Amino acid sequence: MEFFAFRFFGQKRSLVGALVPAAGHLHNKAVSGLRFKDFPETAGRAAEAVNTSRSRWRSVLVNALRRRLFGWQYNFWRRHFAARPDAIALAWNGLVSSRRVFMQAARDAGARTLYLERGPLPQTLTADPVGVNFHNGLPRDAGPYLAWLHRHPEADAAWRPVAETLRQRPATAQHEAGLRPPPPLDSPFVFLPLQKQGDTQLRFFGRACTGVRETVEFVAAAARELPPGWHIRLKQHPSDKARFSGLLDAHADLPLYLDNATDTFTQVRASRLVLTVNSSVGLEAMLLGVRVAVMGEAFWAIPGAVADAGSSAALQELLANPEATVPDLSVRNALLSFLVAEYYPRLVRDAQGRVSLMPADLEKLHRRIAAGYVLAKDGSTP
Repeated sequence: MEFFAFRFFGQKRSLVGALVPAAGHLHNKAVSGLRFKDFPETAGRAAEAVNTSRSRWRSVLVNALRRRLFGWQYNFWRRHFAARPDAIALAWNGLVSSRRVFMQAARDAGARTLYLERGPLPQTLTADPVGVNFHNGLPRDAGPYLAWLHRHPEADAAWRPVAETLRQRPATAQHEAGLRPPPPLDSPFVFLPLQKQGDTQLRFFGRACTGVRETVEFVAAAARELPPGWHIRLKQHPSDKARFSGLLDAHADLPLYLDNATDTFTQVRASRLVLTVNSSVGLEAMLLGVRVAVMGEAFWAIPGAVADAGSSAALQELLANPEATVPDLSVRNALLSFLVAEYYPRLVRDAQGRVSLMPADLEKLHRRIAAGYVLAKDGSTP
């Protein structure tokens, strides 16, 4: 069995090596070759790669050259995987630029794929044969999760121990405190954890909230609907190095406050509602039993588990009565139990910092790769 990984370095390189069985062989590719004869899909795939790239260019000529380059890379990998139909393509995230080309070429050639990314829960990995984040292969309704839990009663409430391990990620950036001190934590408030500027979660799946400032403006437009005495508390992402001077200056007349000093989960626990675009903090807030509303697209935003705040009208209605939304605890329990017990493989680190996976999780992953899906409508898994 041959695994072809694209641009894995450092600890990610050791991690992808741990996924390969003893009988398999890993090829870690750092660069792409070029082929000039196009497939019918080449132009479309190249355009997708340019449109999803983190670097944006205004020059028509530069973008045309980039489309050609991505197209030639696609042609190379398409022929590569067509000649190896039993190969498995691996990429970290796999949603942008050359990694996107690599994975799309493998899929179009009929090869199996596995998309990897850091898991949103502590010491976990995302590993999905279809994609990551909102592009993953999980169902978007409650039925399959409830059916899965019925098949696996031993996994009931598997998420509870995870809730006790939640900690704020170490801060790697410093942010200003805000011009106005926020009200005390025991006053009623909605907590809005901001996400990293440029994050694919915002760019691809943020709806109206494609960046940090866009998120603030979207929420500010509805903030007047809050009941008397309520406020919205914002916190910048602890590792976002982007600078947003005077983030709330234009909204000094609104009950919006920036609190970068208080621990994230202290604010989550004290809040009456967590409002998010699609941050993992929303998923973690569910583990802590807090109400959650989602403005963007998130695979875990299952009806019943969270409230929808994706339109201006929905957000205004939500903020007018933040405690009106009541989650269906049976749906939440099934969803969270599935994610913890089945979906996210657990990472194990040894004394030297090397990463590996539990044997049971590794076996589960190989079945997932072979089947090409994670959870069927009837609640069955590979």
